[in-house]
Amino acid sequence: MGIPYLFNLLFLILPLVFFTNTSEVFEFNKLVTVYLFTIVIVGLWIIKMVLQRKVIFRRTILDIPLLLFLGTQLLSTILSIDMRTSIFGYYSRFNGGLASLLCYALLYWAYVSNVSEKENRKNIIVLLISGVIVAIYGTLEHFGHSVSCVFVTAKFDDDCWVQDVKFRVFATLGQPNWLAAFLTSIIPLTWVLTISNVGKNVRQTLVNKKFWMWSVVSFLFFSTLIFTRSRSGLAAIGLGAIVFWGGTLLFNFTQKGKLNLKKLSTSGIVFVVINLLLILAIAIFGTPWTPSISEFINKQKVKVEASSTTGTTALETGGTESGEIRKIVWKGTLDIWKAYPITGSGVETFAYSYYQFRPVEHNLVSEWDFLYNKAHNEFLNYLSTTGTLGFLGYMGLIIASLYQIGKNKNIALLAGYITILVTNFFGFSVVLISFLSFIFPAIALVNANLDKWSEKETELKFDTDSKKIWVGIAGFGMLFLLVLVGRYWQADYFYSLGKREYQAAKYTNAARDIRSAINLSPTEAVFHQELSTQYANYALGLLEQKDATSAATLAEAAINQGQDALEMSPRNVVIRRAYISTLINLSIFDQSMLTSARDLLKDTMALAPTDPRLPFTLGKVYYRMGQDGEAITALEKAVELKPNYEDARIALEGLYKKDGKLDKAREQLEYVLKYIAPDDASLKEELNSLGK
Repeated sequence: MGIPYLFNLLFLILPLVFFTNTSEVFEFNKLVTVYLFTIVIVGLWIIKMVLQRKVIFRRTILDIPLLLFLGTQLLSTILSIDMRTSIFGYYSRFNGGLASLLCYALLYWAYVSNVSEKENRKNIIVLLISGVIVAIYGTLEHFGHSVSCVFVTAKFDDDCWVQDVKFRVFATLGQPNWLAAFLTSIIPLTWVLTISNVGKNVRQTLVNKKFWMWSVVSFLFFSTLIFTRSRSGLAAIGLGAIVFWGGTLLFNFTQKGKLNLKKLSTSGIVFVVINLLLILAIAIFGTPWTPSISEFINKQKVKVEASSTTGTTALETGGTESGEIRKIVWKGTLDIWKAYPITGSGVETFAYSYYQFRPVEHNLVSEWDFLYNKAHNEFLNYLSTTGTLGFLGYMGLIIASLYQIGKNKNIALLAGYITILVTNFFGFSVVLISFLSFIFPAIALVNANLDKWSEKETELKFDTDSKKIWVGIAGFGMLFLLVLVGRYWQADYFYSLGKREYQAAKYTNAARDIRSAINLSPTEAVFHQELSTQYANYALGLLEQKDATSAATLAEAAINQGQDALEMSPRNVVIRRAYISTLINLSIFDQSMLTSARDLLKDTMALAPTDPRLPFTLGKVYYRMGQDGEAITALEKAVELKPNYEDARIALEGLYKKDGKLDKAREQLEYVLKYIAPDDASLKEELNSLGK
């Protein structure tokens, strides 16, 4: 039925897929690819069973752990603070929702039930071929030539990226650490293929072309890993190497507890060659901790972190050291778990629940106003969003996977799987890594000759007519789901197009495209929020043009869209802040909107009690309402939460001055000049005007 060929194709294209005209270039399109392949593969699998009139399902060690894991995720989704997010993932991040986890599980079962040992080996090679393409892609980026720019600007340079892609490459993965996680997981596969091409003696080994081919591929992968400058990736491959070479020695070089010296002497050349090549890569290119040869000779200072990266988060950019930020985020993550100990706040709802338990010290880091939609530790992320049950289900799945891979003595896959655990500990799993974490145990099982395993076969009693009907039902179901996924992708395309056209001042086209996105996906809150913002800004523009009637109509539409977004995702603080801004901006039409903004701000502050932007905005609202006392109280709260909040202190200075409290006004300016902006001439002039 072509299922093995579909897996072949999936292994090849999944690492490579990206599209620049969607709201998220890399992860969104990879996940849609997973959805499409899952639908077709499972659909063909069902049709295959109908045609052969039997249930084709091979029992494995992971069956029960997988079902228990999915059960905990389902329960967490049902009890989630935002069910849609739990099903489809946080918008802009996407991976990790219940739908994606179900796809990975179905792909696992489809793989072990339909892929032969011979086809399994082909899939490994295809995955490595895709890895070679990705690595070459990343290497070219390191030297200033991004293939992506050919598609975007028709130039073979790196100017299409705002990020310093030469310093930290990301190729087709979208972020340096994600590329590193992929490379570390497949590097051990090149080592085992190198070992498989060892000859009877050293001479035969050294003249074997395949031996050198896989050695060079290993060198290419490791060099690209260095170009990512990912500390977690390099740490992961270090542990992976220990597991691989230790396991290889244990399982392949021993006979009845004694070393097989003959095999050890002929295969030891692999260890020497591979590690010499890795040392050579380190010497030539350096690492985040060590200089390259040229840097050492020239005594250049080695930079540790990139100034900017693609898909940036607070933990990947400059400013406060990422380890310090992690400690703060993890503290808040544990507080989420304490508040939702059994089933968590809901699958993939970290972006909402973290606001409520965000430690106040987070306001003092350089990335204090960044959005955190993951815990930057996959284990803690599961603990906080799916609770104790989900965490135990996740750990049970990991332990069962390690057991299944180790039982079949596939050391390369075991080492690769462990590298995934390491990179997940310091980050989070993206589409490709999630797929590999589910598929590695399947590959290990099939590689151990699955034909020896018992196959669960139950005869299906169909007559010819019934068989046609069931094939038709399966085909229709497959087509229906493909259409739904197509609409899901198309909605995002229109959403992204609408945002780009709005930035290009094509306001009519922008609103039309956002409405198209809503028609395709009417329950996606971010679409309604975007249309609300566009309508509001367009209404203000029309008011300036003296078209009061049209402006009022659009203002009303903006309010309606904002209310829809808020009702669809009431715990989304980002949507709340956007709607509050809309209310404030449109209060020029109706002053009662300030009251609505005030009430919504107070309600939102209960969901994000340590976010200083909320009391700061509340202070501005009170000021516009003529309630200076309340405005001062709100601004003082903002400064209490974030002492170095420059805008809040300057606003306070103005209100204190207006209220005749010159000493307090001077305190605000003195603090700003001493700790925040010591060279601000205008503030110095303002301070002098207050006297002493």
